[in-house]
Amino acid sequence: MADPFLEQGSFAGAGRYDGLPAQVPPAASTGSQAAPWAGTGTRPAANQTQGLPQPQVTGYGAFKAGAGDPRAAGSRVGERRGVRFHILSVAALVLVPWTAFTLACCSSALLHFRHPTVARLLAVICLSFVAILVMANFKNRRGPIYLYLAGLSIIALGLGWVTGLRISDRHMMRYWSPNMRPTYNDVNPRSSAAAYEDAGFIRFSSATQLDLQRVMGARAEDGDIYCVVPILDDVQSTKVNFWAAGVDCCEPRQGFHCGDAELFGTRSGVLMAWPEVNTPGENSNTMYAKLLKVARQSAAAFQLDIPDHPIFVSWVKDVDQTRTIHFHATLLGIFLACLFFLGVSICVGAALHWSTGVRRADFQEA
Repeated sequence: MADPFLEQGSFAGAGRYDGLPAQVPPAASTGSQAAPWAGTGTRPAANQTQGLPQPQVTGYGAFKAGAGDPRAAGSRVGERRGVRFHILSVAALVLVPWTAFTLACCSSALLHFRHPTVARLLAVICLSFVAILVMANFKNRRGPIYLYLAGLSIIALGLGWVTGLRISDRHMMRYWSPNMRPTYNDVNPRSSAAAYEDAGFIRFSSATQLDLQRVMGARAEDGDIYCVVPILDDVQSTKVNFWAAGVDCCEPRQGFHCGDAELFGTRSGVLMAWPEVNTPGENSNTMYAKLLKVARQSAAAFQLDIPDHPIFVSWVKDVDQTRTIHFHATLLGIFLACLFFLGVSICVGAALHWSTGVRRADFQEA
């Protein structure tokens, strides 16, 4: 004869039963009552469960298991399905938010600068999936598993998007900039900065050099040290329109090691940030503001004169090699961010799963 428990509804969540006997649907009463059996460890007959208080059962993984669930301890169905349920529950709580983080991080890091519309479209698709999880929560009556997934996913999307923008700001902007914007050759550093605000790559004249005696580095609110140094020629001394810049590559007032500053003969730079707000690289405005603040601090310290919108470049010798380096740095940053978030997701998912398992009350004597 077929097992009646196997024919019951879908496996919606395995409750925690802690070795207690499973409930058996009561058969027709014979009118007789057995002696109290609570705590004996023996399975009562069907007609012995009538009149006894029913247990309140909640399950693991934010699921609720209904009374009479066959997945009790001692049930072969429960033994077969219990481990599988725990694995699936933890996997869902870990992998769904991690996937959301990975998609958001990759789209904002790789696409936001060059293809911002595509990046935002992917973000909208991810948010739509979160909305589906929220709606599924209202239809699910066995615990807040979908609500947990929705909450974790929305947090993951936000963190992934911000992390990707930070990576794009540091690397992908300098990868795409030489291809997206004009290249100017033989630029005199005494030229007006306003004439080159649309530049992607600038090759300066042969007399150009970095004034490494006027290095300025300052720590910003995000914890990074933003570094600038004037780009001058043999004639110019106080008017600075162009600045070589970098992040975490100098001391407060010495040791400028950003880009190829230490390579002899380097006289070119990839635009590192620009002041425009409504551009594909609008996030670079944040970096520009930080670099401008350090440049003004340098101007005050060294009695320099700077325009309202100076040009900041990453000092490089070979633009193609520089683009390759920044692309590899982008991939490495995404990998490390996703790996770190996976570890966090495992801890949070496991904690949520096991924290929702509540022992059912022991049966009391009739």
